[in-house]
Amino acid sequence: MSGTIILPEQEVFNARVSAIQSRITAISGQNRMAKLLNDNFRNWLASSSMSPLNLTLELDKDSNGLISGEEFAGLLGKMTGERPPDWVIELVFSFVEAKPETGIPLADWMAFMAANGLEVPEELFRKKVEITGTIRTTAEEFDVEDKISVTVEFSDRVEGYSIKATETESGQVEEFFTPVTDMTSPTADQFTLDPDEVGRYQVELIHLGARLDMVNMNIVQPVEEEIEVEEPEPSHSTEEPQEDVVVVDEGLAGFITHLESTKLKSEARAIINKSSAYKIDGMIKSTATTLLGDGAHRNGTTLACEIGEGFVLEIMMKNGERAFEAGQLTSIQAMPHDWSVATRRLTCKEL
Repeated sequence: MSGTIILPEQEVFNARVSAIQSRITAISGQNRMAKLLNDNFRNWLASSSMSPLNLTLELDKDSNGLISGEEFAGLLGKMTGERPPDWVIELVFSFVEAKPETGIPLADWMAFMAANGLEVPEELFRKKVEITGTIRTTAEEFDVEDKISVTVEFSDRVEGYSIKATETESGQVEEFFTPVTDMTSPTADQFTLDPDEVGRYQVELIHLGARLDMVNMNIVQPVEEEIEVEEPEPSHSTEEPQEDVVVVDEGLAGFITHLESTKLKSEARAIINKSSAYKIDGMIKSTATTLLGDGAHRNGTTLACEIGEGFVLEIMMKNGERAFEAGQLTSIQAMPHDWSVATRRLTCKEL
């Protein structure tokens, strides 16, 4: 152990001191010997010229971060001039809910001394870190069929965070917790919101019950613009007119090419509704958490997958325990689900 001790944040430490004081009072009220022992220990601490830090470091002779029964017995021996019996050590250790064979953690030992009137230097306490955070989206208004990319960032490491989405008119609330193990990094994360209803939403970033930041989003039905089609000039050819024939290449790449040729969202939707499932083989470019999705895909992972020939699509995976990483090759059976007019990208759902 180094020549110093790092205690918890002062509020946490003070709460432990109060708990030990209450326990000392309760045990001493039922056991006169316990009261006598603690009173003598309190008086010895008050008259001792040693600082709580030096006293603790001297007691922890093996530097293992614990005050053992043997080490405490040596301190009581200095106080009384003789080694105390085992039952005395056990009685004193009971004040901090510890056993002589396992020892008292240094933070609890310091709290025990503070409960007996010894002042603990402020520099030993861990400084309280005030976490700040931000939440960002790419815009404020989205179509109900859009996949919304959200980024959150924190001023320091966190063990996780919550997202709280409130529909302002109805008051309906959905809240999701993401542990640090599922975050992009301990200080940042990126995920995908998949709204299933139109409305105005407040999306809050919450850490340890405190709201750090908020964004407003307006989810609307897509507006389809009619495209004016120029009337062809009359043909003077004697050849009979032929109907336009749409040639669609086979396979997933051909399917996407067909979608790219559409002008309206409704056209793309009609094609998707008639499609069959595809086996998607490709490389994962990035991953994001899927929030506000539906059914088994809620809280799952959305993969951005490169399938060759310059095509990239998104696959909403079911919520499970599989881990995905960028650069990983994957093979997934999925059904086309949506076409983003804005990004010109197909979204599929894992079967």
